[in-house]
Amino acid sequence: MAAGTIGPFGRDYLQLGLRIDKHQKGYKDYYYGPKEIKGKVNKESEISPIQLLKDCASLQKSVTDQGFDGKREEYLEKMLNAIEVTIERDVLGKRKGRSIEEDFSIQADMELRPFKESKLDDLKARTDEAYGGSGTLTERMEKMRKNRAIPEEEVKEAFEKGLKLTEQKTRELYPEMLPEESNIKVVVDSSIPWAAYEWYDGNYYSLVKINPKKLYWTSFLRASSHEGYPGHHTEFVVAEDKLYRKENRFEHAILLYNTPNMIMCEGIAGIGINTLFSYREQEEIALKEFCVERDKPSIEELLQQNMVRKDLYFIEFNAVYYKLVEGWEDKEVIQYIKDFEVYTDKSINDMMVRTDDPTYKMVGFAATLGKRLIIEALGEHPSAKNFRSLLENPVLPSNLI
Repeated sequence: MAAGTIGPFGRDYLQLGLRIDKHQKGYKDYYYGPKEIKGKVNKESEISPIQLLKDCASLQKSVTDQGFDGKREEYLEKMLNAIEVTIERDVLGKRKGRSIEEDFSIQADMELRPFKESKLDDLKARTDEAYGGSGTLTERMEKMRKNRAIPEEEVKEAFEKGLKLTEQKTRELYPEMLPEESNIKVVVDSSIPWAAYEWYDGNYYSLVKINPKKLYWTSFLRASSHEGYPGHHTEFVVAEDKLYRKENRFEHAILLYNTPNMIMCEGIAGIGINTLFSYREQEEIALKEFCVERDKPSIEELLQQNMVRKDLYFIEFNAVYYKLVEGWEDKEVIQYIKDFEVYTDKSINDMMVRTDDPTYKMVGFAATLGKRLIIEALGEHPSAKNFRSLLENPVLPSNLI
């Protein structure tokens, strides 16, 4: 069943996102709205940034004339405010009257502040304790990565096993939420800068690319949950089925980077596994289903390492903040990250490349912000009822504060 008729406001909103994507490739993460809208934009020449700003301003002014309820108006207003920042700062290259920090706060729909360094000092000490042994922490972490790597030819099968386990549990906890047609195709791609990445294509279908060089036996369950069930794929399937097809909410047929929606998407994907399994269950499943080490670690050891690993994103968050907001030089940021002794040179380089890309610059913020927001509002293990509400209802970051 297709969505209902989309009026002029909705068509203009979708066209605006697609037109920005022609200037800033990748700004549109997915689009499954009317094909004729995408076809029209594809045939156009690039619309000038000045005209994009005028089109955005027109939408901002007319939101309240559409007859939407208050929550939907607020959602669209904040999305359009974030889009305006992208056009001015990243596409046009001129943004007057606001600091970078203020602009990020508009795009994230919440105030941005770095984590206290005292908290990160404690994290470094906990990491050193969790990954014991001889040698420096850097040496120990590298040895651990080698021990936990899975042969590349077995990575796809292991990831698909993780998807089956998490899908089964998701369907048990959230009956009748996912259409039976829900489908994910997994392909191996060593060129992607992430361990895994999901591309949603509409019609309840996702393509997930996985990088075998960045996945370890301890990460398959979490990675498959993040990208699949009840993470990205699940959220987008539910949005298409309930919000777009049944309620004709056109704004959910497109996902744009550097917007409040992206913060929520990353938060939902990051915390989703905690609605399926306790921390102990996560490690028990990983040990039973995926472990390739001859000398298997204990559950207690894995639990301690997981408690540390889930907080390591604080480092990336601060690094991105110091570079983009406080203007640190790259060499300062690189040294800051290296001082924690947990990241490889390759992963640090990937991080720096992302912060130089206007499309992906907020990725280091989004995952940490979204997850922490949900934890503070709903706890580390949200109930099935509360998590389902996040999946089925449009929520802004500011709604959780």
